Amino acid sequence: MAGSTAPARHYVATRDGWRITLHHRPPPPDGHDAPVVLCHGMGSNRYNMDGPGRCSLARFLQARGYDVWVLELRGAGHSRRLLRLPPVPYRWTFEDHVHHDVPAALGLLRQLTGRTRFLWVGHSLGGMVAYASLMTPLADAFAGVVTLGSPGMTDVGHESIDRW
Repeated sequence: MAGSTAPARHYVATRDGWRITLHHRPPPPDGHDAPVVLCHGMGSNRYNMDGPGRCSLARFLQARGYDVWVLELRGAGHSRRLLRLPPVPYRWTFEDHVHHDVPAALGLLRQLTGRTRFLWVGHSLGGMVAYASLMTPLADAFAGVVTLGSPGMTDVGHESIDRW
């Protein structure tokens, strides 16, 4: 499969002191250059979207002309907390992914690609991060969102829940 070489690795610092990693698989010369961000699920890393052997959504999309960026959220793969003195606890919340990781990653992608809008494919947690990001000022950065195995979101009021 085309693009079977290791992807280039890029790092960006978040506002709260993490270094987030993006793995880049550029489009082939005849590709259409549409940037796609692939985001892993909970308890996973880049291999969730770019596995070894034949199991790689990233290489599949790259071979079809996409500019593929595999995001590793904080605590996954090559993403790390930057050194802080005094040390701070090694923990984070879902909101940290939405309000720190995604803005840092999309900011770097805007610099590197010159684009302002991106396609997003998220597996499980990666899809939920996209849902939540669509409710922030970054919503315009999403040209489209595809979720794989992510729980659906609904606007259920307390009245509906109380009837159960």
